[in-house]
Amino acid sequence: MKRIITLLIVIVFTNLITAQNTVDTTKMWRTAFVKYCSGTYPYNGTEAYTRSVRFNEDTLINSLNYKKVFSSLEEYPENWDFLGYIRETLNEKVFFTTDTSNQEYLFFDFNVNIDDTISYYWLSYNPFYSDDNSIAFDKSLVKSIDTLFIAGEYRKRIGIGSLYDNDTSDYWVKGLGNIKHGMLLMSLDYRNSTDIYLTCIYQSDTIIYYNETSSNCYYQDECDPNSIDENKDNKQISSVFPNPVTEIATLKINSNYNNNIIELYDNQGSLIKKSKVDNEYIINRKDFKSGIYFYLIRNEKNIIGKGKFIIK
Repeated sequence: MKRIITLLIVIVFTNLITAQNTVDTTKMWRTAFVKYCSGTYPYNGTEAYTRSVRFNEDTLINSLNYKKVFSSLEEYPENWDFLGYIRETLNEKVFFTTDTSNQEYLFFDFNVNIDDTISYYWLSYNPFYSDDNSIAFDKSLVKSIDTLFIAGEYRKRIGIGSLYDNDTSDYWVKGLGNIKHGMLLMSLDYRNSTDIYLTCIYQSDTIIYYNETSSNCYYQDECDPNSIDENKDNKQISSVFPNPVTEIATLKINSNYNNNIIELYDNQGSLIKKSKVDNEYIINRKDFKSGIYFYLIRNEKNIIGKGKFIIK
């Protein structure tokens, strides 16, 4: 009996540790690259790509165990491009290398303290400029360390920024990587005024983190002077009344689609509910804690609407 209990404890502990691993073959990160087309903002439309990143296949390099890193620009990835190798150490550091030589680069260090200066690397990739995935170097100051509740558990969050001001430019989250700009990437790319931001993180095909400022997990647009702002459309597709919610509210969906899926997220980006819905969804105050919540409405292929509501 004692052996069975001990074995169960080991299994549970191992699962908890695995869930906090950044180098995890069950996860996939999606990052959007968006720039405005030539013309007068905001009526000229945007051009956009989305890159998915995942890990797979064990590889032994100099007696160290790495995972292979792959990326794809496809909405439903079938063809994956090889990027390099990545590994995670017991002292919470993540290293990347482009080949099997001795040179490897520190991408994340979760074992830091506030006011530490950290030197790290990232992939300088921009589909509008180049696809060479060159290694870039940066040095930042640790501005803050706290915890964030995502995907059912608390995770360490590290805020980093410039050595010369008080701004926080990026956030690293244990087990998820950079939640502002995506796995292996960093910050805004000024070369072509490109916005680079993480849209979603999946685990075993389920979204575990959604960027509430994004209207979709996947973007692919071409420059079109007659294009319509997608966010504007999304605001017209759904509405919540009354909002804030004090007792009962109705989320109405103005869509020609039936059998939609609604996903509810808390203000930390964690998925808390997922249900099938047609044209209405009832929000009951008793089912929620006070705070701000975000929702996505999706059909079989795309996110067709989004919004937020407040529980008093």
